[in-house]
Amino acid sequence: MQSMGDKVGLRESGTVGYPIIGRSGLGNELFPWARCVVWCTEHDVPMLKPQFRQLHIGPYLRRERDKRQYHKLFRNPGYVSGLARFAKIRFGRKVMEGSEDDLAGATVCFEGMTGLFEPILGHSALVLDELRKMTKPELLPHPPYPEFISVHIRRGDFQPAPSEEALRSGSWNYQLPIEWFIYAIQEARRHLGGTVPVVVFSDGTDEQIAAVLSLPHTERARGTSAITDMLGLGQGRMLIASGSTFSMWGSYLGQVPTVWFPGQRRHRVLTGAPVEQEIELDYDQSLPPGFFGRKEA
Repeated sequence: MQSMGDKVGLRESGTVGYPIIGRSGLGNELFPWARCVVWCTEHDVPMLKPQFRQLHIGPYLRRERDKRQYHKLFRNPGYVSGLARFAKIRFGRKVMEGSEDDLAGATVCFEGMTGLFEPILGHSALVLDELRKMTKPELLPHPPYPEFISVHIRRGDFQPAPSEEALRSGSWNYQLPIEWFIYAIQEARRHLGGTVPVVVFSDGTDEQIAAVLSLPHTERARGTSAITDMLGLGQGRMLIASGSTFSMWGSYLGQVPTVWFPGQRRHRVLTGAPVEQEIELDYDQSLPPGFFGRKEA
């Protein structure tokens, strides 16, 4: 544990954190930013403004709903920017996160998806607060109902799975069977009541998710951006997840009970929650008695 004197020394020496944003989906791009947020907070040093201004050709070629223009989603809530940011990146001494080099005056770089959520477990409240500060106010979601079931159906750049066996063996980034979402919704309503609203967050077309949208008291999320959907996922009473880091972010930020298709839960992201609040649910299984336990902050 670093002493307060060490922290002050780093801050006064000009040490900064630098999240290097890649060229992928929003969920993947947020990992280096989140690790940098936690590190900078723990060491009391400023962070260079993340650069999300990346051109993504794939979403246009695939005619996806989300064009991944993520630079339009965020503002600067006090990060180092402008000439000061340029000077640190261009002329500063750079070290990678975890380095044992002297950090005084260094630009500490965070890059990639190292460890997924493992390095930031237990810091969801901090990360959520910083993400909401960085998000443009008009894109922050408001819960559509006092209680509802969040469902994330990933389509977009995800292809149909080769087989359910592939999914069950852990193959990720594939479309999940629409029948499974219907089963999970029905099982959730068996506990919460048949009229509890269902809100579907999806990058697919209405036709692709029509079977779910046709269920009673079910509607599509009104959000128009990826960050609105990501934050909105965690506002439900529970989350029915897709096999993607986007769903994992919804679960992590909202700290809500989550169900996954068999083989699709990569690791647990809830803090202090019993194991029965993060489960894989098969077609012949029921939600465990402790699934709707107290929501942890």
